[in-house]
Amino acid sequence: MNVTAPTLDNLTFSPTCQEVHIRASPAATFDALLEQMGPANETPDGTAIPMRLEAWPGGRWFRDLGGDNGHFWGHVQAIKRPMLLEITGPLFMSYPVVSNVQYRLKEVDGGTLITFQHSALGFIPSATTAAELIPALEQSVANAKKILSGMNDADLNKTWRAVHAGTEVMALPVGAVLRTIMLNHWYHHRGQLSVYLRQVGALVPSIYGPSADENPFKASAA
Repeated sequence: MNVTAPTLDNLTFSPTCQEVHIRASPAATFDALLEQMGPANETPDGTAIPMRLEAWPGGRWFRDLGGDNGHFWGHVQAIKRPMLLEITGPLFMSYPVVSNVQYRLKEVDGGTLITFQHSALGFIPSATTAAELIPALEQSVANAKKILSGMNDADLNKTWRAVHAGTEVMALPVGAVLRTIMLNHWYHHRGQLSVYLRQVGALVPSIYGPSADENPFKASAA
């Protein structure tokens, strides 16, 4: 694999920030957070991956596989019940990367506001060949199909919100987000890719319909 020499720009991962409103007290929310990050932890597709979180300064966050085997995700850098949990470590990445994850809780009308922020510093080599890219793409597609197949009408009608610096900038039903922001965005970039293929002299495959290089209907018509 060919890799590019790292610079400060491509070593720094821009912070991810999300806010979630919970209809519960800060103390109850904090206890639920510890439970979710520990024995109730799971992947985005719902697969259980129970973890152990030692909820004190310097405590470990790790997956215990038994027999002295497992995966270390991080150390508790700061904990101030029930308002702050901060963890620093590699998380799930098998790369020279250090992440900082913060959960800040604030009491608001009707419950608790959790502000989640994740930033990272390190080097992740990029895939550069089809042999590296295709398996990753196929796995992503399989994960997406599994998640979408488990959604019902109620899930699709839930409200998705984009929040920046505490201000809501967009709110849409989950179904509308999937159809417009996600799928339309993919079509847009697929159009760009077909232009790039033409510019470098590669054959452009049939996408929405026949291209100048590929017409799947010709063979069937013949």
